[in-house]
Amino acid sequence: MKASCKSIKVAAAVMASLSLSVMGFSYAYNPATGMTGDGVLAINPFVWAPSFKPAALGSDMDVEYGFSANVDLFVDLADVNYLPSPAAYNFSWAMLRYDFGANNIIALQASQTFISPQYHFFWENDSWALEANFLADIIYTNLNSPVFGAYLAPVYKIVKDKFSVFLEFDPFYTVGTGFTLAILPGIWVNFGDAGQLSLAAELNNITGTLTPGAALWYSVTFNLKSSK
Repeated sequence: MKASCKSIKVAAAVMASLSLSVMGFSYAYNPATGMTGDGVLAINPFVWAPSFKPAALGSDMDVEYGFSANVDLFVDLADVNYLPSPAAYNFSWAMLRYDFGANNIIALQASQTFISPQYHFFWENDSWALEANFLADIIYTNLNSPVFGAYLAPVYKIVKDKFSVFLEFDPFYTVGTGFTLAILPGIWVNFGDAGQLSLAAELNNITGTLTPGAALWYSVTFNLKSSK
C-alpha cells in the first residue's frame, strides 16, 4: 500500500511505474495489508531498481495514518524516477482504507493519473502469514485498457516478530496488452523501535524477457495518541 502501491513494474507504459508501494503492517514488498493502527503515524520510504541493465532507479515517500482501528489513510508524497536520466516526477496519490473486520479491507487509491478500487486481506499465525491485494487500475488517459492485478505473498516466520522470509507473486492483466508476472523473493526484518525493513529481489517480466532487479522499503511508526 502497503498499496500501494509500488516497486513492481507492470503492463503498459503508464503502469511501468504504477505500484502500491505501501504498507500498513506488511512483510512483503508490495502488499498493503494490516491496518496502520489507531493514532499511529508511519513514515515509509521506498527505493527500487526494477532493472539492472539498462539501469533503472526510483523512489517513493509514503506517509500513513490510522484515524481509528478500522480506518486509515495512505499518502504517497512523490513517485520519482532517477534512472534512466533525467530524473522525473511521476505522480502522487492517496488511498483511503476501511476494515470490515478480520483484516477484510476495502480501499480506494487515486492520483492525478489513475484511480484504483482494491481489496486487501491479511492472515497470520505464529509461523505463517498470507498477504493479498486485488486491484483494478483505471488510467484516465487510457480508459479502454484497465489493468487488473494482485499482490500475493505467503510469509514464513523464521523468528516470530523479528525475521521472516516471503515469496511474492504479482500477476497483472492489461486489457489489449496481455498478462505479466513478477516474482519477488525477499526478507523482512523488525528492528523494534528503530523500524522495519523489507528487502526483495525482483524477477520482472517472467512471461517475457526476464528482467532482474531489487527493491526495499523501510518503515518507522509513531503512536501519536500515546504521546499525548
